[in-house]
Amino acid sequence: MRRILVFLLFSLIAFTSCSSLSNMINSELSGLPLWITEPPFRRYRVSFVGQGEGNDEISARENALHDVLDTISISLGRDAYTLYFRELLTNGSISELGGNIDRTYQTRDMDGTYRFYVLLTLDEALYESSISAEYEKMIERENRIRNLLDSATAAYMENRDVDAFSYALDALLVSTEGDVINRNYRSSSLLDLAISYLSPISINASYNRSGGIEIRVRRERGILYPPVINAPIGMTYEKRDMKDEESLGTLHVTTGNDGRYVLSFFNPYMVLGGEISFYLAFDYEKITKIEAALGSDALSSLYNIIDDKSVFLTYDKRPESSCSSVFLIESDIMGNDIYWSSSLDEMNSYFSACRADLAAFKGEGSEEAIVSGYFSSSDDNEVMVIHLSEVSSSYSSSGHMVYVEGTLCVYDRDGNILYEDGNINAVGEGNAHPVALSEAFRQAAINASSLALSII
Repeated sequence: MRRILVFLLFSLIAFTSCSSLSNMINSELSGLPLWITEPPFRRYRVSFVGQGEGNDEISARENALHDVLDTISISLGRDAYTLYFRELLTNGSISELGGNIDRTYQTRDMDGTYRFYVLLTLDEALYESSISAEYEKMIERENRIRNLLDSATAAYMENRDVDAFSYALDALLVSTEGDVINRNYRSSSLLDLAISYLSPISINASYNRSGGIEIRVRRERGILYPPVINAPIGMTYEKRDMKDEESLGTLHVTTGNDGRYVLSFFNPYMVLGGEISFYLAFDYEKITKIEAALGSDALSSLYNIIDDKSVFLTYDKRPESSCSSVFLIESDIMGNDIYWSSSLDEMNSYFSACRADLAAFKGEGSEEAIVSGYFSSSDDNEVMVIHLSEVSSSYSSSGHMVYVEGTLCVYDRDGNILYEDGNINAVGEGNAHPVALSEAFRQAAINASSLALSII
């Protein structure tokens, strides 16, 4: 009986020690210290071993430190290299985790390759506390992602596909803050989800029967192709502003409950002929943040889909008008009629650039005489008279300033005023009063031209 107990005891000792024995044998055969293959156990300390190689001692050592920090990153759930490499390389320690480099070992192969080994130990309490804190961050991160995805699902069920896409991007942005446990909450999975919301959305722009531009957004998935409501639509077009300068115009609208928006320009003459571009107005600042975290290559498929969501419509609409003539009257501060050819030239140039069937003429005499005289020889139903007047002037060391105000009136054939607007005003500057006066009338003529095109 005693022999059997002794045999069992020796068998147990041999079984529990086989791993250590194997490490010892491997260590002896390789010529490496035992701590490399079997990190030592120390009370209240946690051991990590890293190894690296390079063409010189410095690169081999840095690669070994990189390796050991990568190992720590897995358990910490965050990028230990970014956080601690510089301190570890310089001081041989990690103060936040109570870490120190305990041992190092270096070899050189026959081909000249350097190999470096490092034993790093951390304070057990600080290490476990850090793991616990990071775990809590991951749980909080996943809760935020879950709530955003719930909002995305709800928006999608309500046919708010663009909102669903936006929520998915929010979730993706949260996922870039750090690691998560749930695979479905990782950046690659959330990017695929965002794309799945975006891909079926189609946008169309066409003229309706009343001549307006009808923009429609729908989901091309399933049988019914439901409308997409609350979809933000952006559009760009070439326009002419009140200073008679061409520029890029932009508008932003939102589709209604039928997935449509009917566009009518307040002043179609301000829109130059050509193409109007329509697109889904995403939050590109959000996408830019995601690109900064994941890189442009990761978002290439998303950008390709976004580019496909733009449509173009040729625009050359000009409304019909019963008014084809504008008469311009100008008077100085004394009420005397004057005539500045630059004002008239400016107005006709403006009308021509906007392709408006409207011409400006010098008005002579009273407004009543102008109106009656015009209708006696014209079949038009309306005529427009613009009266610009100098109201004040001033002088300083910098020069002369002249202030001009004006009124626009539209008359019918019976002499009745159909429309009146007294909000025309302008200021002119110059080194002499006539120069400032001419500039003020010229600016007022441009403002009056824009106003005229907005009401005909």
